[in-house]
Amino acid sequence: MQAGRNRKRITIQYETVTRDTVGGEVKDWVTFATVYAEVNASPAAADEQFITNADQLQARTFLRIKMRWLSGVSIKHRFTFDGRTLQIHSVGDPDWRKRELRLIASEVLS
Repeated sequence: MQAGRNRKRITIQYETVTRDTVGGEVKDWVTFATVYAEVNASPAAADEQFITNADQLQARTFLRIKMRWLSGVSIKHRFTFDGRTLQIHSVGDPDWRKRELRLIASEVLS
C-alpha cells in the first residue's frame, strides 16, 4: 500500500442507542476512528444501482475505499468525508495479512 495515495481523511462512526428522560430511544453516531484513505468512484457500470423511491428514480454510485488495516471495522459502521456520509456495504482484507482494508460504500440517501 502506497501511503501517498491515502489523501482523504475519513471518520468512521458507529451507531449508539440511549434512552431519553421519558424512556424513548435516541440514536446517535459516535466516532470510532479517524484515518486517511484512498477514495475512488467505482469504474464499473455494474457497481451502480437504480433505486425507486416515492415515484422517483435515483442512481446510487458505489465508492471503493482503501485504507490501512483497522480491526473492528464492519458493515455496521458508516463514514464521513468531505461533508458526505457513506454507508459501508462490504469490508475485505485482500491478502489476509491484516495490512489493508478495502471497503465498498455508497452515499446515504436522505
